[in-house]
Amino acid sequence: MSTMLWPYLPDTTEPAMRPYWEGLDRGVLVLPRCGSCVRFVWYPVHRCPDCLGELEWAEVSPDGSLFSFTVVQRAFADEWKDAVPLVICLVELSEAPGVRLVCRAVQGEPSVPDIGSPLRIEFERLGDGVVMPVVRLAGAESPAAV
Repeated sequence: MSTMLWPYLPDTTEPAMRPYWEGLDRGVLVLPRCGSCVRFVWYPVHRCPDCLGELEWAEVSPDGSLFSFTVVQRAFADEWKDAVPLVICLVELSEAPGVRLVCRAVQGEPSVPDIGSPLRIEFERLGDGVVMPVVRLAGAESPAAV
């Protein structure tokens, strides 16, 4: 995947998100979980919103299901004009109830996926050392391995 498809890369050094990006770089998915009530919390905050417990980072399976999606037909900026059409998926993670991650679908031709379909998050290495979570829809080829 060329960084042309990702003209704006995330700041992987931001302290609250650093463990997430470091996990992706190692090819694993890690999320913040409360050490007291064991609730997964996404997006990372300083304390658990339920019990105010301390958060720890825990590895979770990249398996999940399709909660929702959208097909982007028009580029919202000139830098994205070669990337459309683009399928963006909201993936509900099996081992982290309530956590949904936004991922780009990698595939040949965009197709309409089925809500509830099982998906597995994969890790796509981009330029500047950034690894992004992606999902594969049926019939797509594998991205560059981490």
